[in-house]
Amino acid sequence: EIGQRHFGENYAQELMAKSSEMPDDVQWHFIGPLQSNKAAPLVKTVGLNKLACIETVSTMKLASKLNRAAETWNEESGIEETKKLGIYIQVNTSGEESKSG
Repeated sequence: EIGQRHFGENYAQELMAKSSEMPDDVQWHFIGPLQSNKAAPLVKTVGLNKLACIETVSTMKLASKLNRAAETWNEESGIEETKKLGIYIQVNTSGEESKSG
């Protein structure tokens, strides 16, 4: 019952699989690049009660999809309190198109 409660994973499918095997109080951080087509399945499968944040949001497209997925999860979850998904915005400060974040 005591121990590590925050974990990171950089593959969406691995996080989705592991989240159902771990205790309900574990908080997950997605730490790798996330394809926008995996945003909704990740939020739906893991849930905002377990998915603490996405640490690599680099496009508005991905941010919008995550926002829609979070809104849908809140509507369908049946939980009175609205849960929020934390994100870390990746910013390219160099201005070089070949670099990300």
